[in-house]
Amino acid sequence: MPQQNQFFSKEFMLTLYRELWEADTKTKIQFTLNYIETVKENYPLELVEYMTQTQLANIYFDQQEYEKALPLLKEINEKETPEKTAGKHLYTSLLIRTHRFLKNYKEALSVFEGAMEQQNQNPKAFKILDLLEDYVNLCEDAVWPFDPIYEPHIHQVIQDLGFPEKNLSTIELVRFLEQLNKTWNIRLGTIQVKEDISQEERNKLFQEYIQECPIQWYRDYASRCISPKINPQN
Repeated sequence: MPQQNQFFSKEFMLTLYRELWEADTKTKIQFTLNYIETVKENYPLELVEYMTQTQLANIYFDQQEYEKALPLLKEINEKETPEKTAGKHLYTSLLIRTHRFLKNYKEALSVFEGAMEQQNQNPKAFKILDLLEDYVNLCEDAVWPFDPIYEPHIHQVIQDLGFPEKNLSTIELVRFLEQLNKTWNIRLGTIQVKEDISQEERNKLFQEYIQECPIQWYRDYASRCISPKINPQN
């Protein structure tokens, strides 16, 4: 049986997100359902249903058809997440955003509060940062003040991930952290996927990254990516 994280093939993803990027919703949905029909016999029924729901929700969300994405996202967030699939955090965030785009501000806040309660039990700094960004966007759209009860979470993110300290307002600080995180995450990924370079050249790029990156977590990660020099055999 293929691995669960291989449910959607590389070819499927490239076609959907490149060749069909500007296609209409109906075309993308039909392409997805046709693909699932060809692979569903290789996987448990529960996984097929979960992957179908998540992919359709992604399509509707990307197409800005939030009314159609909403019931799927609600159901996804009520289910147990199968192993080796995209975690529930991603779809919790999409559910918050979908409610926000539909101006269901109280519902969005309720989902956010539930997600933060889970983070209190098992905190993950990157997930908290994503949720804080969703909360800041919600506060701005709903014209709500930022609840100071969540300020300690900002400082937790700074401490756990090693962000530089900044003297900014609460909302400005969340914006700063999220943008800095995205910038250095993308730059790290660019080095990792770079083709047609030697390992020595890649190591040099990682070393430059470490010297310039202001976030300790990414510096530590990049350090672990540097491969030791391989001495030629005598």
